Amino acid sequence: MKSKKRILSIIFVFVMAFAMAATACGKKEETAEKEETKQEETSDTDEAGVDDKNDAEAADNEDESSDKVMKTGEDTLTEEDIQSLKDSIRDTVISEYLEPNNISVEDFAWPNEDGDWGYLRQLYREYDLALALGYDKDEFDISEVDSSPSSNPEVIKAVFNGIINWIKNQGDFDLGYMKNVFSAVYPCKEVIPTIDLAAK
Repeated sequence: MKSKKRILSIIFVFVMAFAMAATACGKKEETAEKEETKQEETSDTDEAGVDDKNDAEAADNEDESSDKVMKTGEDTLTEEDIQSLKDSIRDTVISEYLEPNNISVEDFAWPNEDGDWGYLRQLYREYDLALALGYDKDEFDISEVDSSPSSNPEVIKAVFNGIINWIKNQGDFDLGYMKNVFSAVYPCKEVIPTIDLAAK
């Protein structure tokens, strides 16, 4: 009888030892599983944060690009646009012609020769052709256009740059819109000399 009890006690000890060992291993596996789950949740949260950030940046970029819709020939210039265009011409003539040549506003006179304004039309036609051929808006080299018809080519170049700077500030544009802008100061010989450089 005693030996039976002894055998049962030994078996019971072994069973308990195996049970404890199994429980300990189970806890380690459970802990490992919990850590893996935490890491997965963290990485999912991080990825979600990155995705949210990317989505927000993309939305901001879309908002910015939607603010500047392409200007086309359907877009006519308002009175405010025309005044802003004239201001751009005035500012560019001052910065690119008067100041570098130490000429005061009082001593300046607008060109009145047909050749001068013909040179401006030629610059427009060459720029229009370059864009039609697929050149980038900034690749046009104004120095390659024959300026011999003009007695004041530097003034006319500054006028042209003032117009082009204004157009570029409006955002993306097509050739029809550019034509509308040049039409707003046509006939150039009559319209552009009405710009008061002293008004700045």
